[in-house]
Amino acid sequence: MCCGIIFKGKFYSEVSKPSVEWIWNNRITAEGAVYLAKGLMVNTCLQIGKNPMQSPGAYAIVNAMKNNPESTLIELELTDITVNNDFVELCKEVQHLRPSMKISHGGTGGAAFKPKARPAPMKILKNYIEDNQMRLLDLFNTLDKDKSMNLTVKEFADGLKETGIDMNYYELYKLIEGLDKNKDGEINYSELVMGSMEQQMEDRKDKIKEKAQSARRKRILSPVPPR
Repeated sequence: MCCGIIFKGKFYSEVSKPSVEWIWNNRITAEGAVYLAKGLMVNTCLQIGKNPMQSPGAYAIVNAMKNNPESTLIELELTDITVNNDFVELCKEVQHLRPSMKISHGGTGGAAFKPKARPAPMKILKNYIEDNQMRLLDLFNTLDKDKSMNLTVKEFADGLKETGIDMNYYELYKLIEGLDKNKDGEINYSELVMGSMEQQMEDRKDKIKEKAQSARRKRILSPVPPR
């Protein structure tokens, strides 16, 4: 079986884990999801995410996973989809049977129920480094087991998964895509530093934006002084 990612209709070669296929941003409808679910009854390795199917299609896919104990599907990301309570209960059943399975969705409706947006992949990585009181070089050296000062995409992905960092497969793919600047299939320390610096710039922009929004809220909510 050919392994990799189908992203916006284009196939990308294997990123990290053998015999795992991803489907992202391919405009799968609810009807298409039902047919895909039937395929899951017999196929075992598939990654799905960011497709505009509705709750019935999402339910069909998760139900197919439940009915296929041989499936090695490990992650299902449907964060753009608002689901119903039946879907939530089905997810609980599946995750009880398969504790390692990750299922993400867009909540059961309304802003109050929508999951909080996750940080950018490089921000997740920087947070992990800071939380563990590491330097960027420490992380690179941990991943660079053969001390070649270059990490293949597979070495980088497998190494990050071994650390237990809270990053899903799509985020890992986007991180690698952003770091491998020259697209040679390897990540060196300079590329990692560059990615970290770019994230620092984004963090500064976010802080400036947050400060401006906070000042605007204060102006709006502050009582008008009496004349």
